Amino acid sequence: MRFVIILTLFALLTSAAKADSGDFEDFDRRAQAGERLNVVFFGASLTWGANASNPMQTSYRALIAKRLEDAYPEAHFKFYDAAIGGTNSQLGVFRLERDVLRHEPDLVFLDFTANDGINDEDLGKLASYESLVRRILLESHAPVVQVVFPFRWDVEVASTEGMHRRDAHHRIVRAYQTAIGDAVTLCQRRVATGETTLDKLWPFDGVHPGDAGYEAFADAAWEAFREAVEKKQKCVVPPEMLYA
Repeated sequence: MRFVIILTLFALLTSAAKADSGDFEDFDRRAQAGERLNVVFFGASLTWGANASNPMQTSYRALIAKRLEDAYPEAHFKFYDAAIGGTNSQLGVFRLERDVLRHEPDLVFLDFTANDGINDEDLGKLASYESLVRRILLESHAPVVQVVFPFRWDVEVASTEGMHRRDAHHRIVRAYQTAIGDAVTLCQRRVATGETTLDKLWPFDGVHPGDAGYEAFADAAWEAFREAVEKKQKCVVPPEMLYA
């Protein structure tokens, strides 16, 4: 029996691309039509909103929820917080069914780049992270917005050189045609131009931002979502994983 399950999972992860793996245009159409839609925010403490003045209102996920409601006033949204602080994509593999798929999501925002180690090249974590993208597309057919959130020192270096996991997650985006909200480059740009400062973004500690930081994170995620909608982007599932 165990062997059959393993073969079934292998077939799932190596299956060919599906046309309905995740369609941003279709989500936009359904939201405008006033349908009931489930949106899941999957990640760690940066998804939950640690250090936000009110995680239910000023975290990045709360701000994205508000923007979706403002953009689609006729839609009936349910928002699910699938965040557990201090965790990475390897634990995410074991809780994907319970915390994401069972909600039958219509749109998923995926965190974990920071907690997986933005400068690391560990292939096990890359395989775990990619499998999350792959399973969400295959099993829920929901479009995915991958979000790349920085810690303070990731912005302070003023460069993305050496951020191997960020680069790998961008490669996953290109292969699966998902959207990506890269808050690393957005925050670096805003600090460089004087639009904000590191102390304003991270007033308490170097890991968890304050409200201004979460607003920047939401800006990156929202820009990625809107761009994917405007491009009528359709996610795909490659025949093979990049990081199997």
